[in-house]
Amino acid sequence: RKRSARARKPPCRSLQSAAGRTIPSGGRGAAAMGVDDDDHATAQDRLRRLGFEYRECEEDGQTRLYHIRTDTRVGDHNWGMFLRGVYPLVARAAMAYVHEVAEQQPFNMRWVDLPRPAGVDPCARVGRVLVSADLTRNTHGLLVLVPGSGHVRAAIWGRQLCVSDCLERGSALPFIR
Repeated sequence: RKRSARARKPPCRSLQSAAGRTIPSGGRGAAAMGVDDDDHATAQDRLRRLGFEYRECEEDGQTRLYHIRTDTRVGDHNWGMFLRGVYPLVARAAMAYVHEVAEQQPFNMRWVDLPRPAGVDPCARVGRVLVSADLTRNTHGLLVLVPGSGHVRAAIWGRQLCVSDCLERGSALPFIR
């Protein structure tokens, strides 16, 4: 039997973000749009290449996604119109943006890889967690944030909330602060 070209994927294909995180590649679509192919681009840079950026909303101080060309805030009423065909790329860049914010002041979080169990395929994903800078010195308490399943990652409650509402509702940043 002849194998389809789609069935053959290179093992462990991934990209490193500027913060050193491994981000699964978006395949031909992401590379063609110039979103995932730059190791040194920030998440905000990747969002801008897609035509979006996060800004602090003057009305309520929340961090919201804006469509750059139209200077329009993306919300529940219009997100389908602006994100048709690019939602997975924007959602992944939005998650990366939350992670980059978590690594900066005042949060100062950092990524730690969980140990890979013996006998596990070297290409299998290993768990990563965001930890505070004082993890080894802090004796006052521990906060554990567990996201849901699926596409969401550490410190993210919901990708669609990060995209169509605000980072303060779609991520754990307010709890970490």
